[in-house]
Amino acid sequence: SVLEGVDFSKEKEHAKLLAAKHEQVEGGRTLQAGLDTTPITVTSVTFLEADSTPQLNIINQDSTYFDTSSSDGDLLSYTSISASLDVARPLTDQVDSVPGGVMMVLFGINGDGEVIQNTVAWAYNLDNCEEVPLEEGDGVGWVTAGGGWE
Repeated sequence: SVLEGVDFSKEKEHAKLLAAKHEQVEGGRTLQAGLDTTPITVTSVTFLEADSTPQLNIINQDSTYFDTSSSDGDLLSYTSISASLDVARPLTDQVDSVPGGVMMVLFGINGDGEVIQNTVAWAYNLDNCEEVPLEEGDGVGWVTAGGGWE
């Protein structure tokens, strides 16, 4: 798995602590059968960019939102490693800064105070750099693309 080498223990522990605080506030609720996968708050988001090799090596990690309290409609963004590309140099000389795709790993708390996780990934078509991977309004799991592809 692509995420095997990534340690999310801090993100999980952080989400558990926030879930415990939420449970204290919401104490006495009866848990329903089945897991509610809708977050009431997102507590941690990590953006991971992988290279374009079959191994999908992680070449960039952005944990700006490691400790967040995001709600429905909040806009989260990050700067891609591709922003460091030098247009005056051939891509073959900069392959360590050419992402083949992105993964967002999100942790949150549902209405029952349980820690939940969502992982969203998309790939880039390196043969067609004008192609946009997601259109504004596209939704996957808890994520809705907000545009701003530059």
